[in-house]
Amino acid sequence: MSTKRCLCAVVLAMFWVMSSTSAWALDWTIQTVDSDGWVGEYTSLALDSSGNPHISYSGGDDLKYAAFNGSTWTTQTVDSNGEVGWDTSLALDSNGNPSISYWDHTNYDLKYAAFNGSAWTTQSPKSVQ
Repeated sequence: MSTKRCLCAVVLAMFWVMSSTSAWALDWTIQTVDSDGWVGEYTSLALDSSGNPHISYSGGDDLKYAAFNGSTWTTQTVDSNGEVGWDTSLALDSNGNPSISYWDHTNYDLKYAAFNGSAWTTQSPKSVQ
Protein backbone atom coordinates (compact mmCIF):
# COMPACT_ATOMS: atom_id res chain seq x y z
CA MET A 1 0.00 0.00 0.00
CA SER A 2 1.42 3.39 -0.91
CA THR A 3 2.12 6.07 1.67
CA LYS A 4 -0.52 8.27 0.07
CA ARG A 5 -3.21 5.60 0.53
CA CYS A 6 -2.17 5.00 4.15
CA LEU A 7 -2.34 8.68 5.01
CA CYS A 8 -5.76 9.00 3.39
CA ALA A 9 -7.08 6.07 5.41
CA VAL A 10 -5.79 7.60 8.63
CA VAL A 11 -7.28 11.01 7.81
CA LEU A 12 -10.63 9.45 6.99
CA ALA A 13 -10.63 7.40 10.18
CA MET A 14 -9.80 10.47 12.27
CA PHE A 15 -12.53 12.46 10.52
CA TRP A 16 -15.07 9.73 11.26
CA VAL A 17 -14.15 9.68 14.94
CA MET A 18 -14.24 13.45 15.22
CA SER A 19 -17.55 13.80 13.36
CA SER A 20 -19.27 10.89 15.08
CA THR A 21 -22.05 11.84 17.48
CA SER A 22 -22.19 8.52 19.27
CA ALA A 23 -21.62 8.41 23.03
CA TRP A 24 -18.24 6.68 22.66
CA ALA A 25 -16.69 9.21 20.24
CA LEU A 26 -13.16 10.16 21.28
CA ASP A 27 -11.67 13.59 21.77
CA TRP A 28 -8.04 13.48 20.66
CA THR A 29 -5.39 15.82 22.02
CA ILE A 30 -2.29 16.04 19.86
CA GLN A 31 0.87 17.63 21.24
CA THR A 32 4.42 17.93 19.93
CA VAL A 33 6.65 16.32 22.53
CA ASP A 34 10.07 16.75 20.89
CA SER A 35 10.97 18.37 17.57
CA ASP A 36 14.75 18.54 17.95
CA GLY A 37 16.00 16.93 14.75
CA TRP A 38 15.04 13.44 13.59
CA VAL A 39 13.05 12.13 16.56
CA GLY A 40 10.19 9.78 17.31
CA GLU A 41 11.17 6.41 15.84
CA TYR A 42 11.03 3.17 17.83
CA THR A 43 8.59 4.54 20.41
CA SER A 44 7.12 2.86 23.45
CA LEU A 45 4.40 4.28 25.70
CA ALA A 46 3.48 3.69 29.34
CA LEU A 47 0.95 5.47 31.56
CA ASP A 48 1.73 6.28 35.18
CA SER A 49 -0.70 5.86 38.08
CA SER A 50 -2.22 9.29 37.29
CA GLY A 51 -2.74 8.38 33.64
CA ASN A 52 0.08 10.61 32.39
CA PRO A 53 2.03 9.36 29.37
CA HIS A 54 5.72 8.46 29.36
CA ILE A 55 7.48 7.75 26.06
CA SER A 56 10.82 6.20 25.13
CA TYR A 57 12.06 6.80 21.58
CA SER A 58 14.98 7.28 19.26
CA GLY A 59 16.21 10.84 18.83
CA GLY A 60 18.74 10.91 16.03
CA ASP A 61 21.32 8.42 17.28
CA ASP A 62 20.28 8.73 20.95
CA LEU A 63 17.86 7.02 23.32
CA LYS A 64 15.43 9.64 24.58
CA TYR A 65 12.68 9.73 27.21
CA ALA A 66 9.74 12.10 27.63
CA ALA A 67 7.26 12.42 30.48
CA PHE A 68 4.08 14.48 30.90
CA ASN A 69 3.28 15.69 34.43
CA GLY A 70 -0.28 16.81 33.72
CA SER A 71 0.65 20.21 32.32
CA THR A 72 4.10 20.10 30.64
CA TRP A 73 6.42 17.66 28.90
CA THR A 74 10.03 17.10 29.94
CA THR A 75 12.49 15.31 27.67
CA GLN A 76 15.85 13.74 28.48
CA THR A 77 18.63 12.07 26.55
CA VAL A 78 19.20 8.75 28.33
CA ASP A 79 22.02 7.27 26.24
CA SER A 80 24.09 8.92 23.52
CA ASN A 81 26.98 6.44 23.26
CA GLY A 82 26.88 5.45 19.61
CA GLU A 83 23.84 4.71 17.50
CA VAL A 84 21.39 3.70 20.24
CA GLY A 85 17.69 3.91 21.02
CA TRP A 86 16.37 1.43 18.48
CA ASP A 87 13.36 -0.78 19.27
CA THR A 88 12.63 0.68 22.70
CA SER A 89 10.34 -0.92 25.27
CA LEU A 90 9.31 1.13 28.31
CA ALA A 91 7.88 0.13 31.69
CA LEU A 92 7.29 2.04 34.92
CA ASP A 93 7.99 0.53 38.34
CA SER A 94 5.67 0.88 41.36
CA ASN A 95 7.25 4.29 42.15
CA GLY A 96 6.73 5.53 38.58
CA ASN A 97 10.42 5.29 37.67
CA PRO A 98 11.04 4.31 34.03
CA SER A 99 13.04 1.34 32.75
CA ILE A 100 13.83 0.97 29.07
CA SER A 101 15.19 -1.91 27.04
CA TYR A 102 16.63 -0.95 23.66
CA TRP A 103 18.98 -1.91 20.86
CA ASP A 104 22.51 -0.50 20.55
CA HIS A 105 23.09 -0.68 16.80
CA THR A 106 26.74 0.42 17.05
CA ASN A 107 27.71 -2.58 19.21
CA TYR A 108 24.92 -4.95 18.11
CA ASP A 109 23.85 -5.24 21.72
CA LEU A 110 20.71 -5.29 23.84
CA LYS A 111 20.87 -2.58 26.51
CA TYR A 112 18.88 -1.62 29.58
CA ALA A 113 18.44 1.82 31.15
CA ALA A 114 16.77 2.55 34.48
CA PHE A 115 16.01 5.76 36.35
CA ASN A 116 16.37 5.49 40.13
CA GLY A 117 14.66 8.77 40.98
CA SER A 118 17.74 10.94 40.50
CA ALA A 119 19.91 9.48 37.71
CA TRP A 120 19.89 7.09 34.77
CA THR A 121 22.05 3.96 34.70
CA THR A 122 22.65 1.96 31.56
CA GLN A 123 24.07 -1.50 31.11
CA SER A 124 24.23 -4.41 28.75
CA PRO A 125 23.18 -7.88 29.96
CA LYS A 126 26.56 -9.05 28.59
CA SER A 127 28.37 -6.79 31.06
CA VAL A 128 26.52 -8.35 34.02
CA GLN A 129 27.79 -11.89 33.36
